[in-house]
Amino acid sequence: MTPQSIGQLGLIAAVCAGASGLVSAVLVGTGRSPVIVTPYLAVVLLTLAAVLLWAGVAVRRMRAHRRTWMTPLLAMRTAVAARAASLAGSVCLGLLAGVAAIGALRLEASAMASSAGSAGLGALASLVLVVVGVIVERWCLIRPDDQDRDGDAGTRRAPGMPA
Repeated sequence: MTPQSIGQLGLIAAVCAGASGLVSAVLVGTGRSPVIVTPYLAVVLLTLAAVLLWAGVAVRRMRAHRRTWMTPLLAMRTAVAARAASLAGSVCLGLLAGVAAIGALRLEASAMASSAGSAGLGALASLVLVVVGVIVERWCLIRPDDQDRDGDAGTRRAPGMPA
């Protein structure tokens, strides 16, 4: 598995920011209500980042052959979750940044100021999720030259089978 491209994540965030900024500007420009973002979204995103970081640290412990609850199957699931978190966080970052940017243009309206603040907070939490996802995914990568200490990486024998 190759690591997620940071440039690709930035491109996803930029496209989503442009799209959500355009939609928000059209909504507000035509007299409709702005997109209202709850500040609890930031709490959810930060909780996801914390759980992912916790699992990533367990993967590092497992790879260092230290005592941990992590298994190889859970490490693979952690790698997939890290990639998904970086992609989803990138989309959320773009969407929330676009809403925050349009809201920041009209801070005199209380609904726009509230939306801009909550969306900005959510965008920061999304950025944290993206960074944690990228880091944890790289912790989970197995390089071709990576072997166990006994030299037979990836081979498992049934009990009682000859070596």
